[in-house]
Amino acid sequence: MWFDGQAENAARFYVSLLPDSRIEQVTRAPADTPSGPAGMVLTVAFKLSGLRLVGHIIQVRDQKRHVSENGAPSEDPKEPPGSSAP
Repeated sequence: MWFDGQAENAARFYVSLLPDSRIEQVTRAPADTPSGPAGMVLTVAFKLSGLRLVGHIIQVRDQKRHVSENGAPSEDPKEPPGSSAP
C-alpha cells in the first residue's frame, strides 16, 4: 500500500477496526535524506485480520510538476500528460 506521508497513522486506524490486526514493525529513516528528516517513517508492516501488509511512504513533494510528452519534468505543460494534440 502506498501512502502520502501518513502510513503509520493510517495503519493505526485500520488495525483499530478489525480483529486479529496489529502493527508489526515501523521502519524509520536513520538520518536526514532529500525525502525528509531522520526519524521519518519509511514503511509500516501491519496485519489486518491475519493478512500481512506493508505501507510505503511516497512523498509528493511538488504536485505542480508535470511530465512532458518525452517524459521529462515540465513546470508548465502545454497539454496534460497522456493527451495528444489534434
